[in-house]
Amino acid sequence: MNGFHGRRCCGKIEYGERWCPVPGIRELAKTIFPTQTNAIRNRCVITPVRAICYHAYDRGSGPVVRIRNFKEERPKRKKAASQAWLHTFVRHCAKDGIPHVAVLVLFMSQTGARVSEAITLRWKDVDLVGRTALHVKTKTCRNSTRWLTDQLVARLFKLAEGREP
Repeated sequence: MNGFHGRRCCGKIEYGERWCPVPGIRELAKTIFPTQTNAIRNRCVITPVRAICYHAYDRGSGPVVRIRNFKEERPKRKKAASQAWLHTFVRHCAKDGIPHVAVLVLFMSQTGARVSEAITLRWKDVDLVGRTALHVKTKTCRNSTRWLTDQLVARLFKLAEGREP
């Protein structure tokens, strides 16, 4: 079976033994990506070959195949920025004349907002007096109210004074 992905030919894939439908595919992944993680081997070799084999099965030109992924390690949890880093970053933003970036980073740090949530926030959803911000339709498809600190309210107030109506 010849498989095509966009304009590139994936080459000829032969079916092998009953329990090893594509013989040597795991070894091939290790040969092509000797120093990369198993996640890359799965994404770049195992998944495309599996997709081609499923496509062949759907078209009636091959048997049902089962190719197992390599075992992947859980990604390491990322640490939040330290207070010292945040303070230095905000100072540099003030020095460079980009206070909106400092407010964006402080907002994400203090409210736990995602980048997409912080960027899509509108002034009509921010209540500086009540010290809240309403995220409409977050990643979880729900509205979420975030409480703002005094420092963040003061910075947002300065930004709101300079904005266009």
